[in-house]
Amino acid sequence: MTSTVTAERDHERARRLEETAAQAKAAEQRGDNDAASAAWRRHSLITDGGRPADELIAEALVLMQISDRIQRIAPTTR
Repeated sequence: MTSTVTAERDHERARRLEETAAQAKAAEQRGDNDAASAAWRRHSLITDGGRPADELIAEALVLMQISDRIQRIAPTTR
């Protein structure tokens, strides 16, 4: 991948992060918690999209282990 493509991708991701943060903050100011939460989730997904795959996989594995422990401690009834 050329440095120009990487720079363009980074610029686009930064623009999208700014846009979603602004949307989330505007929704928070309006008191629209659902829209704010949705915008922050999009912001988080954009951020995660720029992280290395091995880092994301490692985080997912840790979260799975935590989930397993929680379910053993406090099993849910269905």
